[in-house]
Amino acid sequence: RLSALAIGRDNHFNLILFLAAVAVLVSHAWPLALGRGTVEPLKTALGYSLGELAVFVFFGLSGFFIAGSYDRQGSALSFVMARAARLLPGLAVSILIVALIMGPLVSRLDAGTYLSHPDTVQFIVQNILLFKPQYTLPGVFTTNPYPTVEGSIWTLAPYLGDLIHPRLQQTRLLSLPFVFGASCWIWRDYITLRWPFVVGLIVLTWAVHATVFAFPMLALAVTYTSLWAGYCKLDPLLMFNRVGDYSYGIYIYAMPLQGLVVWVWGDMTPALNIALALPLTLLSAVLSWHWI
Repeated sequence: RLSALAIGRDNHFNLILFLAAVAVLVSHAWPLALGRGTVEPLKTALGYSLGELAVFVFFGLSGFFIAGSYDRQGSALSFVMARAARLLPGLAVSILIVALIMGPLVSRLDAGTYLSHPDTVQFIVQNILLFKPQYTLPGVFTTNPYPTVEGSIWTLAPYLGDLIHPRLQQTRLLSLPFVFGASCWIWRDYITLRWPFVVGLIVLTWAVHATVFAFPMLALAVTYTSLWAGYCKLDPLLMFNRVGDYSYGIYIYAMPLQGLVVWVWGDMTPALNIALALPLTLLSAVLSWHWI
């Protein structure tokens, strides 16, 4: 049963989230290297990009673990403080590095104009507070095919301003795997994780792919499969838990560094973007985890 499996830390979730974060980097390489609107091969084949599927994994597992965290906390305030401690320090440092170190070096504006520009201040404040994230910096990456500095952090923000916001549709989609994950925690005493159920959910997802049930089944299949894979213990892979949890660092550093690689190198293929940006991103994630 899931309730028995959820005790302890002998699982593969660090590895799964690490791979999901790398998948987001890989997915972003197509638009960042080739321009906005470029579709990666997997989306053409499946209707969802590798990055979208990875984000579904993030939200499904987040629903499960955040529900568990809330369950264990003594109060709503302690829960909020725990979530803030998990997200904000690493994010704040990454935003400051991007805005105050990388930005002045690559901006087409002189350093004084760049640093005094109101958009630079807004970028720092709004992104650190996760309120109405800002994705560009003055004069930064303006010659890149995709002139965006940040991107992935939109999934961290709780912004619901202006009542009807373009992100509401995406929030609705991402809320479904999150709710499935949270439900798995709530009903963990009644849920078993078995590989035949994984196969059955994948088959059902394929069977209803052309119906209104397509996305709900996909969200359910991704969430259940991620939990099954996380608790399907393979002893050699458990060694990965010794190195740390680098997924969040990869998630927040990948896009700025991928854009920087394009700015330095110029025209490139998605494969080259991945090859050059991944080591830099992984190094940043390792330093972020161990130092911040």
